[in-house]
Amino acid sequence: MSSPSICAVRSVALKVPDLARAEAFYTDVWHLDVVDRTADAIWLRGTGADHHLIALHAGSDVPQVLHVTLRARSPEALDAVAKAAADAGGTVVKARAAAGDPAGGERVVVRDADGRVFEVVHGDARHADASEVKDRPMRLAHVVLFLERDRGLILGEEPQQHEVCVAQTIILEASVPVLVVKAP
Repeated sequence: MSSPSICAVRSVALKVPDLARAEAFYTDVWHLDVVDRTADAIWLRGTGADHHLIALHAGSDVPQVLHVTLRARSPEALDAVAKAAADAGGTVVKARAAAGDPAGGERVVVRDADGRVFEVVHGDARHADASEVKDRPMRLAHVVLFLERDRGLILGEEPQQHEVCVAQTIILEASVPVLVVKAP
């Protein structure tokens, strides 16, 4: 079943304790490329059309998923998502306006009833040089969000599965070890 409002997962924003260390991990292990940076944030792209897959933001000692970004099918879908979130017990954190990251476009930010934050964008920048490259992620395929509050780390290697889970978690299609970190 497809959504009338959402057409894809675009990116995940993470708060990390050590920006340089996180950049090294995502560029060396996942083979993502830095597409933009500021003093306190780095945006990393895969080989697909999405402007970026991961946004790293300098922050607290505890890594966090700041938000998951979804792509809307139309500008009107942004309004539909905001209304649906509010109707389902969530809240509109930021009403429809210009997006605040280098990908641009318009966005609405909502929080679900369990407190998870979703940014929904439309009209964001896309790369024309998209191509499939062996052992490099093209796009985010799906996102898995756990409600668990315990801490733990599981590291294993299952190259056939091609999943990497981080924090509350994100899943990327890439030929890298499986890494699951449960959020505090």
